[in-house]
Amino acid sequence: MLLKMVMDVANFSPWVVGLMLSGALAAAMSTGANLAHTAAIVLVRDVMGPTVMKNASEKTTVSVTRWSVLGLSLAAYLIALFNPGSLVMILLTAYGVIIQLFPMMIGALFMPQLRRASVMAGTLVGSLAFLLMEFVWSSPLGWHAGVWAMLFNVAAVAAWQRLGHASHDGHRVPNTSSH
Repeated sequence: MLLKMVMDVANFSPWVVGLMLSGALAAAMSTGANLAHTAAIVLVRDVMGPTVMKNASEKTTVSVTRWSVLGLSLAAYLIALFNPGSLVMILLTAYGVIIQLFPMMIGALFMPQLRRASVMAGTLVGSLAFLLMEFVWSSPLGWHAGVWAMLFNVAAVAAWQRLGHASHDGHRVPNTSSH
């Protein structure tokens, strides 16, 4: 929008136009860099760290994080290419997967009884549902795929919690004390 306004509406000298657009580009690049680095750190430290990289050295972790920045940036670029649209739709697409971390955050802050496996399963189900509804088939009822994905996420968390609770009940040690 800024580009359109500066080029078509405002009657600024080329120097002012160049400065304004350079500022806008710098702001976009710094925001994008922060998002890419943060996503890579979350991926490596919080998802891969406790699982596939459990015993990785700091050097390996840094290297994988650097490659993850590149991979996530490339994935974001490809998503933007295959799903062209307005900035709002691009942001909705980007946040459709990120918002799947919301139940995990709520669990960490307010619901300590939620198990890690439950919120990880919900995040996986929600993310997969979002990607399928966004890129493979259309979202039902005209709702944004992120809304449906969040519903699937919460349902998966609840189901996983219930299954885990049932399995723990089956292995509970019976009370042998006499009354």
